[in-house]
Amino acid sequence: LHLARTRGLRPRRLDHVFFGPSATEAECRAATARLGDAFTVEQPDDMASPAAALLAEGAVVARFDGALEYGPRALGNRSILARTDDPSINDWLNERLHRSEYMPFAPVTLASEAGALYEHLDGAAHCVPFMTVALPVTSSVGQEHAAVVHVDGTARPQVLNAAGNPGLHAILSAFHRRTGMPSLVNTSFNRHGEPIVCTPADAVDTFLGAGLDALILGPLLVRRLHPLPRP
Repeated sequence: LHLARTRGLRPRRLDHVFFGPSATEAECRAATARLGDAFTVEQPDDMASPAAALLAEGAVVARFDGALEYGPRALGNRSILARTDDPSINDWLNERLHRSEYMPFAPVTLASEAGALYEHLDGAAHCVPFMTVALPVTSSVGQEHAAVVHVDGTARPQVLNAAGNPGLHAILSAFHRRTGMPSLVNTSFNRHGEPIVCTPADAVDTFLGAGLDALILGPLLVRRLHPLPRP
């Protein structure tokens, strides 16, 4: 209000909120230096294809890429991604991340498919790209989205188009082509009580501490050769 009165500032719609720091490839490579023989590090030409394959197989994949999100939600650049059709993921991933059972997960959904999954999208068009509003799910949402639907029949989606986050959109599109499922679990890349990861070193620390299956670290794909058993 002060800036509006003194400097003529007027509200405007934001196209994205990726205003935080990013990392170089060299910084990402340096962060992987302490990984041992239990991991592989590769640089795929097209990250979307191997990432989608891992997710389709049920892997939990962390993504650290591009600039850090500003605001209350992880929107793909500092996110943990997983399938939405495994309701048990709420329990075991919350345990890995030291979170409570009442902290539900939210989906990221392709904009081209969102109309079949959520009601009242038109009235929330400016909100849903930022995962800030809960919407009733439609009757077509079944077991394949069990991990992200709240007990009251709502979900809090991030509705994604290619312009909003090209890298994440490519991964989700490739996953959709493989599985027919247009959504993934998208939860923040951090453990409870810790800030969202900011640097490549933070990403590696949280990846190791949470026992996740794979990590997209800028242009690099880190895989755990022998995934840890789920609790």
